[in-house]
Amino acid sequence: MTDHLQTQLAHVTNTLSDCKSNLEQLIRRDPTKAIQSMAKIHKTILEVEVLSSHLMMDTERLIVKSNPPQRWWRKNVDSSGPQIVSNRELKKMHRVHNQISDTVYEKLKKRSLEKQIPLTRESLLRVVQQNAAMLGASSAAATGAITGI
Repeated sequence: MTDHLQTQLAHVTNTLSDCKSNLEQLIRRDPTKAIQSMAKIHKTILEVEVLSSHLMMDTERLIVKSNPPQRWWRKNVDSSGPQIVSNRELKKMHRVHNQISDTVYEKLKKRSLEKQIPLTRESLLRVVQQNAAMLGASSAAATGAITGI
């Protein structure tokens, strides 16, 4: 299965590289036609970008789940897979993905596809921060109501 995924990704990479080369040639030969062609396929390119972003975020979530955060008091935590990213990058992934449940994540992916907006670690972090701000505001309001402030 992994070999099949790698083959598919290699094919997509080669195809995108060919598309880029063809576009560059078309721009040199006929810029007006290149603009018209790109305008027609812009939506398709955006959809590819969005789906690629979902694949990247799904991959990050799997990496995070297979590499639990290291705690100083438990130095030898077994992971279910090899660590394939740097500790710094893994820490950034944990910062985002550990704060979003799978249910919320799936909803964000669905919204991303509907609105044709790529899903990034930064966009997920904004959701986390917005939720924290809303929780903080509601907590402050509740405390104020209790204390009479």
